[in-house]
Amino acid sequence: MTPNPTPAGSPAPPADPAQIAAWVSWYIGGLDNVTGFEMTTLAGLGFTGYYETLTPGSGTRPDDLATTEKHNLNNDGTTGVGAVWNLYYNQLPDKTKVIAYISSVADQSGGNDSCQSADTTLPLTSTAMDSWSATRWITRIAAANGLLTGGENPATACPPAWRPSTPTPPPPA
Repeated sequence: MTPNPTPAGSPAPPADPAQIAAWVSWYIGGLDNVTGFEMTTLAGLGFTGYYETLTPGSGTRPDDLATTEKHNLNNDGTTGVGAVWNLYYNQLPDKTKVIAYISSVADQSGGNDSCQSADTTLPLTSTAMDSWSATRWITRIAAANGLLTGGENPATACPPAWRPSTPTPPPPA
């Protein structure tokens, strides 16, 4: 891993905008390095399948990142855990056989879970995508990076109609 561009750790206020952007890129790059290491190690052990990279929630979207960078990343827990998915997937060292795995399908994170054919025409910086669900947003990021997608429903916040039902026992005879 390359050395931290801000030796004191994360950028300390007041930080230069270029310094903050360099730190965010370095931090997300560290997660990419770990992913690349794991993929290389598994391939070296003979694994030939697909790598599913877990992507929970929407993460920090580009306009939110720009806003929090202006405030020296103050109170930005999402970026602080590396959940800047558009940067993460863009900076992966090897995208071969990578699946963007969405662990928050149907989490009601946005107004629309349905991907549309025109989604890929929007740049990843478009604020029009801010109302999109995590599923639709990460699917758009995956398309921009030539990745497959997969996912699961967390079942804790899904609409009642999507939850498994428990059979009603028959009435006593």
